[in-house]
Amino acid sequence: MNLIYIHGLDSDANSTKGLLLEKYCQQYHPDINVLRPDLNKSPAQVREQLLSLIEGLNNSQDEQTGSSNTVLVGSSLGGYFSTLISNQIDCPALLLNPSTQPHITLQRFSDNSASNQDSSDESSDNKVLHTTAGGWRITPS
Repeated sequence: MNLIYIHGLDSDANSTKGLLLEKYCQQYHPDINVLRPDLNKSPAQVREQLLSLIEGLNNSQDEQTGSSNTVLVGSSLGGYFSTLISNQIDCPALLLNPSTQPHITLQRFSDNSASNQDSSDESSDNKVLHTTAGGWRITPS
């Protein structure tokens, strides 16, 4: 079985919850593989990365066992992404304090000035309103 831990907005792949989940499974359920991808990317990139990861895991498991055993575990904004993916591909999800209205969660960044713009990133054509400690780049829609 695979658990994919999906961290929240101001977090990263090495979040406390993700590390504790992995440590617990290693100690008490060594048959469970915990994956903690770094998802500090745009929402579209997060979605694509998760779909690709799940597809790869499911293809591998289908060949070995004939079934899919991947479960999403999402915290905060990761809970939103877990719900989104779960509904799209019928993958079970466990939500920890999920963000159910991310447009409201992210609204706090929309009033920030252009001083938060990261001008050092030449690959971005969008104005960056805020970059969180976890690396999420908040841009206007």
